[in-house]
Amino acid sequence: MGAVGFECVNPDLKPQEGYILNDAIRLVAVKGGIAITGLYASGPRDRGEPRQGPQWAIVPFDIFTWWFKGATINGGYVLASQTEPVLKALITEGRVRPGFVFDHVITIDQAPEAYRLFSEHKIQKAAIKFEHWP
Repeated sequence: MGAVGFECVNPDLKPQEGYILNDAIRLVAVKGGIAITGLYASGPRDRGEPRQGPQWAIVPFDIFTWWFKGATINGGYVLASQTEPVLKALITEGRVRPGFVFDHVITIDQAPEAYRLFSEHKIQKAAIKFEHWP
C-alpha cells in the first residue's frame, strides 16, 4: 500500500507516490507556497471504491529543497457543513461556475459505473447531479 496522489505516476508512467509533491517542491519559488488539494491516503490502487476509514500515507519528499527554499506546504480536509451553504449560494446566483472542475456529470444511479470508469482511469472527477439541484 502506498499513497494515492491521486494514482500518481511519473513520466515513465510508473507509480511513484511522491512525484507530484516533489515536482511542486522543485517548481515552487523561494518563499512560495504549495497547497495540497488532492488526497494522500493509503489503500489499494486497483479499485475506485470507498474505504472504511482513514488510512494514513507516508509520502517520500525532498525535504532539503523544501527547507532550502523556505516554502510552505498547506493542506487538509474541508468541513463541508460550513462551506456547502456558501458555495451553493454562489453557484445558484451564477457567480461561480464550477463545471470546469468535472469531466463528467452523472445521476446518482450512474455512480457505480462512474466508480468503475474511475478505477480504469477513464474519468477523473464526476459530479453527481441530483433532481432537486438547480
